[in-house]
Amino acid sequence: MSEKMKKPFYKKKRWWIILIAVMIIFYFIGTSMENAEKENAEIIKQERIELKEQKKLEKEKIKEEKEVEKAAEKKEKEVQDAKKEGNKIKVDEQLLFGKFTVNMDQVRVYEEEGKTFADISFDWLNQAADGKKSFMQLSLLSVYQGESVIEDTEGAWDIENKSTSRIYFPNAENGEIGITLTYELENTDDPLLIKFQPLNSLIEENSQELTIEI
Repeated sequence: MSEKMKKPFYKKKRWWIILIAVMIIFYFIGTSMENAEKENAEIIKQERIELKEQKKLEKEKIKEEKEVEKAAEKKEKEVQDAKKEGNKIKVDEQLLFGKFTVNMDQVRVYEEEGKTFADISFDWLNQAADGKKSFMQLSLLSVYQGESVIEDTEGAWDIENKSTSRIYFPNAENGEIGITLTYELENTDDPLLIKFQPLNSLIEENSQELTIEI
């Protein structure tokens, strides 16, 4: 037979060239895909880091806002407490009368429900030498602000409050009792004038006054 034998396909040079080319293509495709996956994984990782950082910043911001809010509430409470506690004015004065002695304690000026009040506190000693006496039997007390007479807010001098008011409370001979009277002020600029008028039937006795700068 004169016809030449055909070579197997795997012995053909062209076949190997195609095979190598295909392998190179798949290699580059695989490498590109792997690199793409790595890049995607890196992007996702970075996004997670940024998201975590963002959440952290948001939490810190919320925390700071809460701290600022708490600080504001605390300051407001301190202001309200200070208003409620008021300005305590120490009054170290002793007023001597024929039948009693007044030892002034303090005047507390404070705000409550948009109004300004003054608590006037003092102790009085019964020296009438006539058994038990109430303060209202021995003295009157008037409080002035500017040219106005201001009245106590609890009706301490009213007869219907006799059972609860310390103005009417019987004080033993040589005994000492504390009294606090509350007055609503007209303003916080004018001083208070506190006037004690003794009720002494035996001798004519002058009143005594105290001026309190508020």
